[in-house]
Amino acid sequence: MQSKFFIRFAPGIIITAVIVLHLTGFMAEKYLIQAASLTIWLVVAIVDVLLGCKCGRLIQELYKGRFQDSLTGLNNREFFYLFLRDMLAQKRAAGRIALIMIDIDDFKQVNDCYGHIAGDKVLRMVADGFRKHIRSSDVAVRWGGEEFVILLPDTSIEGAHLLAERLRRYVEKQEFVYKGRRLQITISLGVATVDKVVAIDALIELADKALYKAKVEKNIVSVCC
Repeated sequence: MQSKFFIRFAPGIIITAVIVLHLTGFMAEKYLIQAASLTIWLVVAIVDVLLGCKCGRLIQELYKGRFQDSLTGLNNREFFYLFLRDMLAQKRAAGRIALIMIDIDDFKQVNDCYGHIAGDKVLRMVADGFRKHIRSSDVAVRWGGEEFVILLPDTSIEGAHLLAERLRRYVEKQEFVYKGRRLQITISLGVATVDKVVAIDALIELADKALYKAKVEKNIVSVCC
């Protein structure tokens, strides 16, 4: 309840607090003895720090709520488009841009046979594997449902294919046990690369086509140059 109140009236609360605190410090410095003035300024500084921490946590919560997937902790689709547009606008990608689209094979059967709690655990397990294998410059995204996307700046088709294979093998080797039953989890991956001047939708379409081919056989990597 307190957080909701703070969020609703944050600008007014912050402005009022800053004005009152610093006016108090100014008046204390002008009319009180030095020791009392220093004490009041110390209190003002402490309150400033606490208010700054509160604002920082609020910003983090707002970021997570808007740009992170709550289940897996990965970035969401909105962040993907925002990041890629910004990257292209700032020309941060000097070479080709690679995209890996990933789908968990037969995921519906996991939900149908074992329930959505098991399905959620599978999604988190797969997402954790992606985080372990990508570079700090790469962006892993939960695209929706059981689909994921990994954006690879400055990456050749060969480099993207190698990463896709590592991810495929990693998931295939994981032992996922739910209520004493072992589930074999595999993923299909589609890889595409384009020059940075190509439209975003064109890159997504190429990777999606490659993924469609991979899903026919399942547990393979398909490449679309």
